[in-house]
Amino acid sequence: MKKKLLSFFVFAAVLASAFAQVSVDPDDYFYTLSQGWEIRGLTKAAPPMRPYPLRNIRQILEDVIENGTPTDVVRAKYYMEKINGKPWTVEAGGHGTAKFTFETEYDEEEEEGKSSFDGCEKSHGMFILANPKVYGDISFLNGLVSMGYSAGFAAYKGHEDEFVPLYTNSKHDTRTDAIEAGPLDVYLDVNDAIAVGKTNIFAQAGIYRTGYGDFFDECPAMNDDAFHSANFSFSVFSDKVAYTQILSAIGASSAYDGEELFPDKYFAFHAIEIKPSRKFSVTYYESCVFGQRMDLTYFIPAPYMIGEELSGFGDNVQMGLKFKIIPFDNFMWVTDIYSDDTDLESALKLDLDSKNRFVLQNGFVYTPENSFCTRLGFNYTVITPYTYSHWEYADGSSGAITAGIPSYQNYTNNGLSMGLSIPPNSDRFSLSVDMMPKPNMKIKLFSSFMRHGNVCESLENDEALVYLSADKGVYSTDGSLFTHSMFSDPDNDIGEHVDTAWNHLNFLTQDHKMYAAKAGFDLNYEFPKQKWGQFTLKFGYAFEYVHNKGVENPMFEPVSGLKYDKDSGKYKLNDVEQTDAELEQIVATSKEDWLRDLHDEMNHYITVGGSFRF
Repeated sequence: MKKKLLSFFVFAAVLASAFAQVSVDPDDYFYTLSQGWEIRGLTKAAPPMRPYPLRNIRQILEDVIENGTPTDVVRAKYYMEKINGKPWTVEAGGHGTAKFTFETEYDEEEEEGKSSFDGCEKSHGMFILANPKVYGDISFLNGLVSMGYSAGFAAYKGHEDEFVPLYTNSKHDTRTDAIEAGPLDVYLDVNDAIAVGKTNIFAQAGIYRTGYGDFFDECPAMNDDAFHSANFSFSVFSDKVAYTQILSAIGASSAYDGEELFPDKYFAFHAIEIKPSRKFSVTYYESCVFGQRMDLTYFIPAPYMIGEELSGFGDNVQMGLKFKIIPFDNFMWVTDIYSDDTDLESALKLDLDSKNRFVLQNGFVYTPENSFCTRLGFNYTVITPYTYSHWEYADGSSGAITAGIPSYQNYTNNGLSMGLSIPPNSDRFSLSVDMMPKPNMKIKLFSSFMRHGNVCESLENDEALVYLSADKGVYSTDGSLFTHSMFSDPDNDIGEHVDTAWNHLNFLTQDHKMYAAKAGFDLNYEFPKQKWGQFTLKFGYAFEYVHNKGVENPMFEPVSGLKYDKDSGKYKLNDVEQTDAELEQIVATSKEDWLRDLHDEMNHYITVGGSFRF
């Protein structure tokens, strides 16, 4: 089988991948244009969730051709020509990325990374990707039924996650089961979406990425850049109200680090948007992660909190509230509050220093008309400690947490976050500018600044000792969403809360924080179409500066021989009882080892690529 797949890959590569399929990829540039057209009131056919069915895409383009400015009409006709073309297209190409890194050492006096790069360590590397594929759209029964698909391969030389800025998701749905082809690792890279219905009411099914939110690639509940899943969704909307829901089969992974892959994990989401006018709307939405059973309760249009009650409150339910205001044409202000867990009693007392797990996103989207600038977006995002993080017991009837167990509770699919790409206990300012000087030329400018702290730095010594005396692979202490707020307690069916995590917010209160600044641009240019095909050129550059790189490393790795003796209530190291002073030194040593890895990095990423399309 692998030989046949490899043969197909070689054949496609010889024939001649950067142009996405609109109806199956929520990251396509069409959705940037569509958002601007919707803000300006040129169309009412845009559904709440991305990607859109082919029928809606056509309706949006028809509305813009009828109601838009001359610039809008040119762009809409450009996309209309693409989706009305032949039902299949063969495309191949790829890109190479060169990375140049300048790395400082830990500063003993300042107890953080050095800020000077004089005499620093320098390195460089290269990553290569080839991505042949075939894609297209098919519709039946006057558009009542449609299908978008994109099927191909992604062949890597190198590890992609090492050649993109910090906390950047891959654009490809490739994770496991690689075919080794000489120096290349080859993966299937396939998505499809089938839709049935009219423009204002339809069902959609397939394997594809989904997006819900107004800040593309940064959505708290369903991020466009998250790994794909098997989905079944339903949407209905009008001028005054919109309702959408989705039930997805996703991949469970190790509760410790997101590695390996296990079946029987599911994700559900629904949202209702009330629109008193085109200028204002409010949305209430819920999401739920559950596993080890298929529960159709979460496909019923009823509050998930009630559905969770039917299964014994054993699932991971979140809720959100979003406000959109269009104070004047071309400009939309959005406030999105996504709650994972809230201490209502403390909140009513205006005390936020407790177990409040939430995302707060606030910003605007500006879409000028008759301009080469199609979209300007700015937002500030806060994600508090332990958001998205949920523990998993080895047995549902006990509070035991053991090594190697899969997580059916945390907010991941195949070990990747389904929400924000930045980890808990972070905040970020993001600015992006999308430009389209010509329909065949797209330019994106982007910049961001983020802060992140490892919440484990806030733990008390007695809490740190629990991590240090545990077996390997039980607890994550890297401050990611795999770091949860529960200790194992086999004698108690609810485990034991980490006191510092349960009673304090700990949002960016740590002594050592990581700061990351990023800026760059992407250019995509399509040469005029010829009889023999069309060539696309891609060029990109990104600059990244990271202060205190290493904050995201594990802080309290298990110490060999250190165990807690229940009978004596004391810690022993190699069967020797430890004094309080010795235990304090063990904790201090672990922190010092973690601190020594802190350093500063300056990275330059240069990407050159292209594709050929038949």
